[in-house]
Amino acid sequence: MGKVLFTVVIPSYNRANSIERTIKSVLNQTYKNIELIVIDDGSKDNTKEVIEKYADVNQLRYIYQKNAGVQTARNHGLKEAKGNYILFLDSDDELLLTFVEKTVEKFESDDYGAVYCLTGIYDKAGKIIPARNDYLEGNIYKEVLQQGYLTSTSFIAFRRSCFEKVGEWDKSFFASQDDDMCFRFAKNYKIGFIPEILGIYYLDGGNQIGSSQRRVAIGWWTLWNKYEKDVAKLCGKERIVNCYKDCLQRFMRINDDELIEACRTKLLEYINEKDLELSISKIKRRLFVSKYKTKIKSILNKKQETRNKKQETRNKKQET
Repeated sequence: MGKVLFTVVIPSYNRANSIERTIKSVLNQTYKNIELIVIDDGSKDNTKEVIEKYADVNQLRYIYQKNAGVQTARNHGLKEAKGNYILFLDSDDELLLTFVEKTVEKFESDDYGAVYCLTGIYDKAGKIIPARNDYLEGNIYKEVLQQGYLTSTSFIAFRRSCFEKVGEWDKSFFASQDDDMCFRFAKNYKIGFIPEILGIYYLDGGNQIGSSQRRVAIGWWTLWNKYEKDVAKLCGKERIVNCYKDCLQRFMRINDDELIEACRTKLLEYINEKDLELSISKIKRRLFVSKYKTKIKSILNKKQETRNKKQETRNKKQET
């Protein structure tokens, strides 16, 4: 197999506590012809000092930019990249040893625009298990729209030349930019899939590049507005209505009247007023139940903490 260059771009903001794990997982790959580019999106912690430990690693480049967000950081990495294939790896995730080797093999077996693998997570026992039951492969645009996602950007590599057609990362997104890029590739290219866990997704990173309920809700809204016509055409009216109902629930959860009204207006293009009001009533009930359950859970947790403290106090008295 010809050793083509594979680029890994790691955008990062205040991830000094996790980025070294991510870097090591790239440098330890069985496939060695790798270009590693770290784009520091204006970190205020000691990210730079962590990266400086690898100053003698020729394949690693560290680039600092003023804080501008993850899409800008990824686009910066895309412009700097020289590899045939490119992966945008989050700075708290981890590649397993053969990720690049098997991804390159898959690329070179067919004319795939992108290749992804099963994503792993650690369960409570410390065992690696699949995060999702991914399986889609080939010309899968309709199926991806129906499903609503493909995979995490950390575990899907792209053929770099394809960006000339699909374009760079869309900076208008507050969130769901990963889904947008996967949708664009699925629309224009065949997607390859490796049914093996080759990367670990971590839930403990606290993504400071940007995620909150509001940002996620607006990102979801932006995504479905962008793909509305394709969803309606390929998947049908019911699918796009469900997408917008999901947006409506998110906006009701954050109590944003302006966005709620915008979503109501959009839904009325597909359903009548009576059906919409029925849907809103159901959403309100779900949100009430969810809020009630959360409150009860919080009360029970506090009671358990109190019991635990009392038990610790009794145990200490018995020891003395």
